[in-house]
Formats: sequence, C-alpha cells, structure tokens
Amino acid sequence: MDSMEKQPSLLGALSARDIAWVLVSIVLGFTVLAVSNIIYNLYLHPLAKYPGPAYACATSLSYWAIALTGDVVPWIQSIHTQYGPAVRIGPDKLSYISAEAWRDIYAPASGARRSNPKDRTHYVEEKYGILAVRDDAAHARLRRIFAPAFADRSIRRQEPMVARYADRLVAAVRRDAEAAAGGELDLCKLWTCATFDVMGQLTFGEPLGLLDRSEYTPWVKTVFGWNKAIDLARLQLEYPLLGLLAKYLTPRSLREMERSHAKHSSDRVDRRLELGSDEPDIWNLVLGAGTGYENDKKDVLQPFSIGPRNCIGQNLAYYEMRIFLAKVLWNFDIKLCPQSKDWLNQKSFALWQKPPLWVKVTPAQ
Repeated sequence: MDSMEKQPSLLGALSARDIAWVLVSIVLGFTVLAVSNIIYNLYLHPLAKYPGPAYACATSLSYWAIALTGDVVPWIQSIHTQYGPAVRIGPDKLSYISAEAWRDIYAPASGARRSNPKDRTHYVEEKYGILAVRDDAAHARLRRIFAPAFADRSIRRQEPMVARYADRLVAAVRRDAEAAAGGELDLCKLWTCATFDVMGQLTFGEPLGLLDRSEYTPWVKTVFGWNKAIDLARLQLEYPLLGLLAKYLTPRSLREMERSHAKHSSDRVDRRLELGSDEPDIWNLVLGAGTGYENDKKDVLQPFSIGPRNCIGQNLAYYEMRIFLAKVLWNFDIKLCPQSKDWLNQKSFALWQKPPLWVKVTPAQ
C-alpha cells in the first residue's frame, strides 16, 4: 500500500469539534478585522475630520449599494444639504460643491502642488484604453495624439457635416410627429440617434443610420447596457475578491457580447482606415496632424471637468448641442407631455440613465 494512503487526511484527523473551532476562529478573525477597520475609518482615518453620515464613513459598502441603484447623485445632494459644501461620502471619498474646488483638485500640477493620485476604481492602465489612463505622462501623450481632431479649427471643418445631421434630425422629428397620434414623440431618443450618427460619421467614416429608422442598433443598445455595468466593474476593482468571483460567475453570453461589441468597433475603424476618406473626421485629423436661477453659481457646474484631464471633445459637444437645438426650435413648437414632467429625476450610473422625453411637436408658428 502506498505510504500516502496510510496517512489519514488532515480533514479526517479533525473531529467535528475541531472543525467547528476552526470555522469559529475564521469568522471571529474576520469580525475583529471588520470592526477594527470601521473604528479606524471613523476615528483614525486622515479624512475622519470631514463631516458626513457615520454609516457612509465607516464602510464604502453603503456608497456602492446606493451607486448600483442609480440614486447616488440625489443621495450625495442630501448629504451636502445636511453637512455642508465639503462632505465625506465614503471612507476614502470626499465630495465638494464649491467652485474653487474644481481648480484646486483638477487644475494642472505646479511646482507648489503635485498632481493628485488617481483612484484605481476610476482609472486604468494604458493598455486598457485611452479615456481614463491612470499614468499622467501616458495620458498626456495620448491626449496630444487626439487633440488635433477636437481643436477649434477642426470643429469649423466639421460644421457642414454636423449641420447635415441637424437637418436630418429636424426631418426625423417632422416625420415621427406626423406619424404619431397627437404629434407626441420621444425627443430624447431622436436626439440620441442624431448624436450617435455624428459620432459614427466622425469615428467610423460612415453613418450608423439611426435617424433613418428612429431606432437604436444592437451596437448602440450594448453601449447603454454597459452604462450600468461600469459601476459593477468599479466595485470589483475596489473589492478584488468580488472580481475573482465575477470572473467565474459571469455568464458566457455576457462575455461574448463584450467581445462582439469591441470587435464590431475595431472592425469598423479598420475598414474606415483601409478605405480612406476626404472628410474631416477624427482619423483624418489625427493621422494628418502629425503628432429661478438668478442666484445659481454657474461656475460650480463643470460637466466636462477642467484641467489637463477635461473632456477633449467638449467643443464638438457644445457645437452639436447648439446647432441641434437651434434647428429644432426654429422649425417646431414643442410642448412637454404630462408623462415626462419628472424627466429630470433620472438614475445615474457611470452616465445619466435618460428615460424617454415625450413631447408634443407642431410646426413653428
């Protein structure tokens, strides 16, 4: 008989009482660790001096539980209402609502001020993308590459193309209003279709055709689907054990959908580069460049952020919004439908989860 077979297994050598003590010790150890961590977060943490609800300061689980419901924005607002302009919303999370905080936090580093370290749940390594690269030097290098496509002179070259899609948006609003009962339609959906059509033209060198059908393609629907998944991915970065479990629990169909979405985007970009184009889209510009509100403090709102990591596409976004809005309001009178009176009360994940915006449209008088 093999010598290994003669030796009783460790589990077999333990009595039921021994196993119970091992389990109790493990549970007790985790309990002591959790309680110690809570005490540290509440009283000894460097951010303990900032005001905020105790349940949020003790553990980040409360933040993530609310974030995954899409209600984190009104929750943070309620904390500011109770505690003031600078509050603690997690053991290592602060929220500010003062205009000065924007430049203090996001302005370029100087000799007297170093750049803030980047949250690993928000920023990634360079090999995983270009939008939220953690390393400042890598981010600056990537931004220099794409900056020519979003410069003011580039936006001026893109104006005729954006104007064409604004006209298509007007035509789609007119078409759908005439076809709908009472002239009611979902303006949010049409606006989103126009935005994605412009993006497709600039990125892939060809339209996605959303305005032609007033309907999203599967590729666009996947983009919206991943909006909620981004917060789940961030949660896994904060709690690596969850990420390990998710790796084995995520359905194969979901992983395949992610790969298919990425491949579709990559294939369309490759096709655009192979075919070439004279249009002033992103790739030509990159490759050709070489390298009751009167008391509101409007400078508190910086939707595109500020500093070296602000949104590189904000000029294009503002231009799209202005010309789309001008064209639509010039051609139509718009009245909000009752079912959309609370439209601004939206869920927020990585992005705002916009519900249908039902409006009644009539030709402008």
